[in-house]
Amino acid sequence: MTERAIARRHCSVFAHAAVGLMRKRRSAAAGTDPSRRRSRDARQEKPAPRSDPGAGRTPLTFDVMARAYLEDYLLQRCHSINTARSRVEHLREFFGGWPAETITADAVRRYQLHRRKARAEAATINRGTSALSRMFQLAIRRGQESVRPVRG
Repeated sequence: MTERAIARRHCSVFAHAAVGLMRKRRSAAAGTDPSRRRSRDARQEKPAPRSDPGAGRTPLTFDVMARAYLEDYLLQRCHSINTARSRVEHLREFFGGWPAETITADAVRRYQLHRRKARAEAATINRGTSALSRMFQLAIRRGQESVRPVRG
């Protein structure tokens, strides 16, 4: 390591220590102890539970999840969108129109067997299963679904 890199690292360590010290001094001046902050926050009232987040929405189906998956694929600037579309089309052949709660681990296994009978390679089937897993992951993040039957 060069002297310059050592000096930068040294300054960085001291800068972080100085920031921590300044926070401690501020909290002492304000009369708040950071170690007591957690217990004070824990005593505060919890917010009232919200109404059903799914109320008034259309039921979550495979097609809705597939649309969200493709949108996410575009936003993340992943590989070719055509690749994602072909995965979705193979999944749609089997799961098209299914409500999300009916897509269970057994249904996914049947999909894999269906694809295998159609002479798809194991890696291709795994990529499709991973795409389905990602669809559920996105639905969970959006609060539309609470369980992911597939991990890929």
